[in-house]
Amino acid sequence: MNPDITKKQKIILYACFAVVPAWMLGMILWFAIFSGDVKKDMLDRFSKESFHGKVDSIYRDKSNHNIKTVHLTTGYNYGLWPEWDNSILPRDSISKEKGKLIIKIYRANKFSAILDFRNVVKNLNL
Repeated sequence: MNPDITKKQKIILYACFAVVPAWMLGMILWFAIFSGDVKKDMLDRFSKESFHGKVDSIYRDKSNHNIKTVHLTTGYNYGLWPEWDNSILPRDSISKEKGKLIIKIYRANKFSAILDFRNVVKNLNL
């Protein structure tokens, strides 16, 4: 057996050690240049949502990173941010208007709380 590395093996090794770091550096540069403001994008996306209804059930969605999810009687499902896990209970009514960044919660037909998405985004480490 020859302990020397063949020319073909050297090419493969060099390609692995050169291509992978170059690809990773390219991805980092791509996101740094073209990603824009992530927090602003999150606020824009949330402001476009609109839902209203009574909470039918709350469950952990295993297919979505085990996030706590609210299922409304209208059939709409909304994944809660961890900061909001204990804010909404079954039989609460929730309301999110398009263009707004807040969710209003009503409990026993009375106004209960406001969840402000700006507070979630402000606390993210992006």
